[in-house]
Amino acid sequence: MRLPCGGDGYQRIQQFITDSPWSAGNLIGAIAQDTSSLYANQPNYRGRDVGYIIDESAHLKKGKYSVGVARQYAGVIGKVENCQVGVYASLVWESQSTLINERLFLPTSWTADLKRCDQAGIPEEARQFKTKIELALEMIQSDLAAGVDIGWVGGDGLYGHGLELGVSLDNIGLNFLLDVHCDQMIGSALLYMISRMSFN
Repeated sequence: MRLPCGGDGYQRIQQFITDSPWSAGNLIGAIAQDTSSLYANQPNYRGRDVGYIIDESAHLKKGKYSVGVARQYAGVIGKVENCQVGVYASLVWESQSTLINERLFLPTSWTADLKRCDQAGIPEEARQFKTKIELALEMIQSDLAAGVDIGWVGGDGLYGHGLELGVSLDNIGLNFLLDVHCDQMIGSALLYMISRMSFN
């Protein structure tokens, strides 16, 4: 069904998004699976060439009632500002790129305030604090379980700083290319990689 975006159509879209009993998670999962299948059916397709790119984005806000809104770093303007932050994943192959997953980051100012979570309608299972790296790993595991073909994972310095995500991806068996900060200490990372190498 196509809905016009003006007048009554706008109200109908708002009603659908806000009040209709539909699952955003199911829709996002279907998009991920359809995108993976679409890529796999293209000529010259190789699964190892499919990238899973992780990044976060901020959505600037004025008030304090939008779920997850807080004064936090907003990459879109390069400073701390009142905003919501989401972690997003896109599936890329050759020149194609499609957003296939997302998680809203909830700061501790939200997860520690049960009354605020109640007022905002946040489900109880979503009220546990998770870092952006944990959210990224959750998305990767969810999409792998759903059959999405992932050849490698990419991310910026937020996801490459430290060993947490890289070690987890290595344990899953995924190749990855993650930026690191210019002051990153590489000794422990290097020792870990050497310990995982086979010299047979």
